Amino acid sequence: MTMIAATMVSNGKASESPVKDPSVFAGVPADIGFPSSDLIPIGVLSFQAAGKVLVSRVLGRNALPAVVLTTLYNDLMADPGLFTAGLTGNVQRNRRAVAIVMYFGGAVIGGACARSTIGFAGALWISAGLTGCIVVAWLLWNEERKEQGDAEG
Repeated sequence: MTMIAATMVSNGKASESPVKDPSVFAGVPADIGFPSSDLIPIGVLSFQAAGKVLVSRVLGRNALPAVVLTTLYNDLMADPGLFTAGLTGNVQRNRRAVAIVMYFGGAVIGGACARSTIGFAGALWISAGLTGCIVVAWLLWNEERKEQGDAEG
C-alpha cells in the first residue's frame, strides 16, 4: 500500500505538498484545502495503517498499538509497574517506551526527508523499503519449537 502511494506521488498523480500558493490577501492561500487527487494516497495509507493494527492482533501483540500513539501513551502511563519494576522486569512497559521513541524518531526522519531533496515521495519509498525488509524477515523467520522430550515417552 505504501508503494502505491509512493508511486502516485512520484508520478505526479498526487501533490508533493498540500500547501497552496498565497493569494493577494495577507499571504492566506486562496484555497486552503488540498487537491482531491491527494485523497487517494491518503486513503491507501489509511488502509495500510488498519492492516498494521490487524497484523499486530494476529501476532498477539495487542498491548502494542501499531498506529494509535495516544493509546500507547495511555497504556504506558496507566501501567502500575511503570516505575516500580526494574529495567528488565516489565516487558510490556519496555515495548511501549521503545515504540514511543521509535514513533518520534520516525516522525523526525520523515519530516527531514520530506523537506530534503528526496521529498515526500522519497520518504514514502524509504518507508516502503523498510516495510519490505520486515516482510522478508518474517518470511525467513524460523518458528520456535518446543521440545517434546519426555511428553511422549
